[in-house]
Amino acid sequence: MDITKSEKMQVLLKQLDMPRQQVEEHFLNSKLEKLEVFKQEKKWIFHIRTGSVLPIQAYQLLLEKAQEKFHNIAKVDFQIIPNDTAVE
Repeated sequence: MDITKSEKMQVLLKQLDMPRQQVEEHFLNSKLEKLEVFKQEKKWIFHIRTGSVLPIQAYQLLLEKAQEKFHNIAKVDFQIIPNDTAVE
């Protein structure tokens, strides 16, 4: 039984211990579209679809939490794909 992209994103957010307020404000309808793994470089790139453009603080927190969590496994980065590209 496969899990959905939304469920994968929720698993990632739980693993990263993202604050509930951040999740509710910025990641409620987000999806983990793809994870690129570069074994030789020990690098992971998470491709995440969000409802709108993430505020820089939310992106920085996501990146910091992921780097902290996975630092002994791989370098991590994110490709954020917003459905709505309007900036508030």
